Amino acid sequence: MILLFCFAGEQFDVKDDSKKNEESVKFRQLLEDPEFEFFSDAARLIHDELQLKGWESPAVMFLYRMGIAAEGYNMKMNKRSSSTGEKRYFGGDNVDPKTYDYHGPNPSMQCTYNGWSDPSMDSLIKDECHGVCGKTCTSCWDWVCGDCCIHTGCKRHDEFCSSGYLS
Repeated sequence: MILLFCFAGEQFDVKDDSKKNEESVKFRQLLEDPEFEFFSDAARLIHDELQLKGWESPAVMFLYRMGIAAEGYNMKMNKRSSSTGEKRYFGGDNVDPKTYDYHGPNPSMQCTYNGWSDPSMDSLIKDECHGVCGKTCTSCWDWVCGDCCIHTGCKRHDEFCSSGYLS
């Protein structure tokens, strides 16, 4: 299956690394569009009202990932604060309490949907929960991936963002 998506009327293949810079420019234009500022709220509302599971549909997962990116960008640009981050802020290590359920030496919850657990909470926190769905360790978006585990798609997203394509 080839995954394609459109930015500003242009199609991009998510597996084509040669277009990362061009894709990044288009993505930034989308995120900077004032009409896109509340997209993360719309994605969350779609989830809450329709209860669509991201892991059951590539299209729904894409919608949620765009919502995560929009929220992260708006927070970074100080346009808005994260409702998820505020609601789930735990203090101290700034770790969403649900993350502890899935990681560490004795997790109380099992990873599902092809996710995996990190046996060391210290290394996970040091790595800012790289690969866990959500904004660093402060909020686990379990409503997107179904749990607070590390997932390949989230890990790829975090690598993309941390390598400067959205900074």
